[in-house]
Amino acid sequence: MKKAVLIANGNYFDKNNLNKIISLGYNTIACADGGANLCLKYNITPDFIIGDLDSISLESIEHFKEKSKIIKYKRQNDTDVEKVLKYLIKNNYKDIVIFSATGDRLDHSIGILSILLKFAPTCQLSLVHGNNILYVLSGEVIVKAKIGETISLFAFNEKTTITTTGLKYPLKNETLIFGQRESISNVAEKSEILLNISGGYIFLTREIKYL
Repeated sequence: MKKAVLIANGNYFDKNNLNKIISLGYNTIACADGGANLCLKYNITPDFIIGDLDSISLESIEHFKEKSKIIKYKRQNDTDVEKVLKYLIKNNYKDIVIFSATGDRLDHSIGILSILLKFAPTCQLSLVHGNNILYVLSGEVIVKAKIGETISLFAFNEKTTITTTGLKYPLKNETLIFGQRESISNVAEKSEILLNISGGYIFLTREIKYL
């Protein structure tokens, strides 16, 4: 399965966390427009820079024009992150980790969570925020865990049911309806957490250091 990192135009990120993800096989780096400015700051050379190019600096364009493939899309009916996702999916990248997509604007942070759900049927998506990573999961999933680590689960409607084994507070064919119930700060009691998710998608969050 082809894997990629997508760097958006949000807040700064910890380069050590990026290196950790790259070490797991995410060797292709794609920037969403102004995400290239972060790459320039961190001395990272992306493979692709994609967007309407209204946020990338002239300095970044000049620096990367001979090193990266720069693709301009004028359409405004989707965000730059969506433009990159569509390009990567079209080119058979099926496992994508997104960095720097959250920031000071709450609408952008909520919007990226919506985008994760929107694209979940077509690829495996994850989102890094600070020292945490969020996964979008469905079906039968095995999560390799460190005993004692904190794992939180979020779902969205009454159609999505969850059964877990290996967590301190197990779920047995239960729902986590958004706005009514969550499974925050659950604890791994085994090195493998088994999840059976039917009827939709859930978010699972954990710390990157345990990957």
